[in-house]
Amino acid sequence: MIDERVKKAHAIFVEALSREGADRDAFVADVCADDESLRGEVNRLLGAVERSTDFLESPAISGDHGTGVTKTRLSIHDVPGYRVLRTLGVGGMASVYEAEQAHPRRLVALKVMHRSLTETSALQRFRFETETLARLKHPGIAQIHEAGTVDDDAGRPVPFFTMELVEGAQPITGYAADANTDLRTRLDMFVAVCEAVRCGHNAGVIHRDLKPSNVLVDKSGAIKVIDFGIARTLGPVESRITLESEREKLIGTLNYMSPEQCVGDDVDTRTDVYALGVMLYELVTGKLPHDLSKTSIPEAARVIQSVAPARPSTVAKDIPGDLELIIMTAIDKDRERRYPSAAELAADIRRFVANVPIQARPPTMLYQARKFAQRHRALVTGGALMVVVLIAAVVVTTRMAIVANRAREAAERRELELKRVAEFQRSQLSGIDVAAMGQRLRDTLVEKLSADGMASHEAEGLFESVNFPSVALTLIEENVLERSRAAINERFADQPLLRARLLQTLAGTMGALGLPDRAEPVLQDALAIRRAELGEDSPETLESLQMMGMLLGELGRYDEALKLLEDTYERRKRVLGPDDPDTLSTANSLGGVIRYMGRFEEAQAIWEATLATRRRVLGDDHPETLISLNNVGVIHAYQGDLDGAEVAWRELLERRRRLEGEDHPRFQNVLTNLGLVLVERGKLEEARTLLEESLDGLLKTKGEDHPSTLSTMTSLAELLIDMKDEDGEPLLRRCIDGRTKVLGADHPDTLRVRARLAAWLVQQGDFEQAADELGELLATQRERLGSDHGDTIESMHYLSLALLGLNRPADAEALANECVERSQKLAPDAKTPNAMFKVGWGRSLVGLKRFAQAETVLLESHRDLADGLGLDDPRTRESTKALADLYSAWDQAEPDAGHDAQAATWQAQLQP
Repeated sequence: MIDERVKKAHAIFVEALSREGADRDAFVADVCADDESLRGEVNRLLGAVERSTDFLESPAISGDHGTGVTKTRLSIHDVPGYRVLRTLGVGGMASVYEAEQAHPRRLVALKVMHRSLTETSALQRFRFETETLARLKHPGIAQIHEAGTVDDDAGRPVPFFTMELVEGAQPITGYAADANTDLRTRLDMFVAVCEAVRCGHNAGVIHRDLKPSNVLVDKSGAIKVIDFGIARTLGPVESRITLESEREKLIGTLNYMSPEQCVGDDVDTRTDVYALGVMLYELVTGKLPHDLSKTSIPEAARVIQSVAPARPSTVAKDIPGDLELIIMTAIDKDRERRYPSAAELAADIRRFVANVPIQARPPTMLYQARKFAQRHRALVTGGALMVVVLIAAVVVTTRMAIVANRAREAAERRELELKRVAEFQRSQLSGIDVAAMGQRLRDTLVEKLSADGMASHEAEGLFESVNFPSVALTLIEENVLERSRAAINERFADQPLLRARLLQTLAGTMGALGLPDRAEPVLQDALAIRRAELGEDSPETLESLQMMGMLLGELGRYDEALKLLEDTYERRKRVLGPDDPDTLSTANSLGGVIRYMGRFEEAQAIWEATLATRRRVLGDDHPETLISLNNVGVIHAYQGDLDGAEVAWRELLERRRRLEGEDHPRFQNVLTNLGLVLVERGKLEEARTLLEESLDGLLKTKGEDHPSTLSTMTSLAELLIDMKDEDGEPLLRRCIDGRTKVLGADHPDTLRVRARLAAWLVQQGDFEQAADELGELLATQRERLGSDHGDTIESMHYLSLALLGLNRPADAEALANECVERSQKLAPDAKTPNAMFKVGWGRSLVGLKRFAQAETVLLESHRDLADGLGLDDPRTRESTKALADLYSAWDQAEPDAGHDAQAATWQAQLQP
């Protein structure tokens, strides 16, 4: 619902629009009477309509210079689920309001189309804007939340959509001026704009109305590009035909309009580059290349097409030559000489900032002569023979240039098509969910056997030991991946670069599916092609080199991986600059390999530096920044810095909640990670809340039998058991059933959860059931994992405790002794687990009345636990109790030896 005061202001506003001049002023003054606040709101709305370049406006500039819009009778509508708070802007096509959404509760920008335009081409454009925004996912683009229609007063459907509200928004030029930002900051902001526009270009969308009021900066300094209301697709012909009626209109704001827009020519990515160049000119100099605010449409079009702008260095002081060349290249009137895309423009800015050579080049003498001849035909016709010769040369050169340009355009179209082929392949392969496929395969087999007369429980039991995800992966490898590789090599033998791109995508899929050994030769082929075709330092070759380094790391070949990634990082810094996103990506991968090598402090330094640079260059909400933030949490957790891990993951949790929503798997993954850190920090209630929330989300999005769901379910069950909650044991049994069903009874993950349940049974004193379970489990682990595996050793420990509880101390001691010996051999520096295993061994020695040996073992374990964990840690207190029990038993065996006093001393340490 809408506030009554807002409704009243809009009712007056609508009526005032039908009046002119003094009559309108008198009407507003009369109706508003002494209510200055109401009068101010009405006048603000009226002023918004009269300004053709207002915030959030998408004007359609026609030959009469903007007639018709101000006479439209606007109306504000009750949109279900939203409460309008205030008006942000009124444009030629729609009005934009700040509104409060009920579910989820948040502030949004509500864009409602003008009722009088619902049957015009503006309706078509409004719908197109909605579809465009919905598929553009980038932190630098204001995200759409919901779209639909609402009936107006006459029952006609009026389109609306809601999108992300940019809090405290300012146009980029206004923000830069108000904050008095330096040149470097302005360039960093501008690069962020280019990255957002690049997202649109990659999706086949041109903005066509880029200007400062459509590039907003929020209170934190983050960039948001808005209003794709006149965007045009680069996609299929059918999509372009639907917008052909707009061709004859000059759409966009004059100051930022490209020469081709002025004459209604087709536009492409270079049209947006021109507008970006104008904004860059304005950011750097504080002025526009051409001030057209008081110019007629025909004269403005002539200026844009024919009049050279002043060079930035003549407008403002201390403009570096390379930066001026970048700006002039972006706003070149000949689009063939502009940067081909926003990405290329951003790359040259980064090169300039990094003090490396830029790609832009000044126009040649021949090019300038040709342009001179075109501008001064009369002078050339009456001039000297030399000029005639020059003209002849220019004509020949022009023809050659036309042929070359056509060839280049054809090549660019082909490149775009190839990119789409590769993207299609990537989207198809990246959608493979091995766990889901394995589960479906299992369910299908059970259903088939049941239909053939086998009892369902028998069919279930038949597959108990089968790891269905592994079966599914084998089928995918043999029937999809290997066939894809053969088909790529056969069908694209004469297109090496496309073949390389497709092979690299295939290798990436293999790696993601856990087949790095299969991926390596495929990636080697792609790398060899790119080296031969493009050279060692091309962006594509460097991309393949980085991927190869990551793959070698996954294969455990760390020295090779480190050498390759260090070399790739240095190359990218030299070619692209240290702040380029691709350079930062290589740094991120380098940190990962160094972490695998156990050099945690080095990895932390690299990852924290990468995070800081990504925050500065890409913004806090960029997907790659969030990856870095997660990595920083991981490296803190690896080093036992739980405070650092918690800080990083709490920030990441809130950003993912806001950007991706609570149903996204990445959000649920952060919930789980943060929950586990809180468990270690003893914040059990909050940890439980987070793990329960994560499990609920995973159950909805992935289902109960997905490995991610089962992993979080296991963590929650273990926490509940530690909290002595009665729901812990049944949930843990549910985990065992799920893992057995999906992975098989003998899979290491299934065995690990079975061991956790058995440990719980020991803690509960159910020694007989625990011994039965652990005896079977240990035999399987020895066979499957080996006796020196960490999981096998832990099962030895708990089985020895169960046997001791059954009064079988000799059997318990033999197993406990083996457990300690194998653990110390496997991980001699792991003092805490080794000390805990010694506690179990010491207790078994007490059961055998070998008190002196038990004393030596238990005192040593207590010292290690107290030094590592402190006296108040539950594990240290357990060893304290074991010592008290030792001396009590020793006193009973030797009453006069003074062991009662020792028992009392240790017992006193257990008091609160």
